[in-house]
Amino acid sequence: MTAFYNAVAVEGGTGKVGYLVEFDETANIFNNPSQQATQEYVSGRFG
Repeated sequence: MTAFYNAVAVEGGTGKVGYLVEFDETANIFNNPSQQATQEYVSGRFG
């Protein structure tokens, strides 16, 4: 199993808040992610 997390800046603050984007079998995360953000990350489009 694999989890993909991301973070967003806190408005008016100095930190970030993390959140779970997707949790699935590792092969699904890397080969057929269900979330666009996961697809962009594993394909190297951001991060």
